[in-house]
Amino acid sequence: MFELLTQILLWLLIGVIAWYILKQFIQPAFYTTLGFFVMVGLLVLAFFEPDTGVVSEAWSVLSLPLRPLGFALFTLIMIIKWTEVKFDVKTLQNRQLWVFLTLFISSMPITAYWLSQQVEQPVAEEIRSTAGQTAPVMVVLAQGTTLPAIPPRTQIELTETGDRLRYASDIFFRNGGPVMIVTGNRRSNVQGSGDLTQENNEAVAVLTSLGVPIGSIIPRDNAGSIKASADEVRAVLTDANQGLTGVRSIILVSSALKMQRAAATFEKTLSELGGEDGIRIIPRATDFYTVQEEGNFRHKYRVPEDLIPNERAMTQTGDLIQEYLTQIYYLLRGWLNSIS
Repeated sequence: MFELLTQILLWLLIGVIAWYILKQFIQPAFYTTLGFFVMVGLLVLAFFEPDTGVVSEAWSVLSLPLRPLGFALFTLIMIIKWTEVKFDVKTLQNRQLWVFLTLFISSMPITAYWLSQQVEQPVAEEIRSTAGQTAPVMVVLAQGTTLPAIPPRTQIELTETGDRLRYASDIFFRNGGPVMIVTGNRRSNVQGSGDLTQENNEAVAVLTSLGVPIGSIIPRDNAGSIKASADEVRAVLTDANQGLTGVRSIILVSSALKMQRAAATFEKTLSELGGEDGIRIIPRATDFYTVQEEGNFRHKYRVPEDLIPNERAMTQTGDLIQEYLTQIYYLLRGWLNSIS
């Protein structure tokens, strides 16, 4: 009941925000019946099919004001629009101050670190509590971990999240060689046909180069999101030909930023498998932005370095806010089991 009420309230909030944003850019004279239904239809499609071509781009634009840089740009547009009607120095200064504070605070390293710690600390604690636990199946979310060997690149290259594949190979050998399900998607920014457009093919190539036997890997494409990956894994675990129908637990490898959502999504998607309690998810995360306190080691804040804005901190803050928005989206769709 509480989850349903939360979803209804979030839907109402999203509707109010969307209505306000549309009012700022579209004059009432242009609100014809046809235009209204087109916009409503676009919003509905953006919600239910967020990865579909032009709909995905439209949704990116509509959600832009909810992120720090987008909010600053949106406010600047409002300032320009407002000054065309009436010029008031005090109001103009107040809005400019909001833009400055948004950009300044969101791009400070101390802000990015503190926000990241709130997300990553529960993940680190869960990893510590499940240390030493093993499972017969490991799932590797390989989206965005590689770059294709397209000239001038002479080989497959790893992105900043590519250490996820090295970590997965290490887990494979330390856990006695579990079956490894690797999920990826077709690249939308690479035109052509063949293996170069499939992320999972490159991830498999990297894993085999690290010594993982090809026979232990089950690649799955058409997994452009965490939910799609969970659906692909469910298809594998329910396929009698794969011999994994009795699995009770899996190791999940993803980034620390997305691990809470990933674990909750897999728990919900696989809840009907593995017995009464569903399949147990053992998280194994990489790409930690923060340093978790351990013994005598802890993060040391630097002054004034951590108070000076930089691009990396703004990117990290934006990614965190985007993750929170995505969690809300998953909650609205009913895809999450729970997030602590």
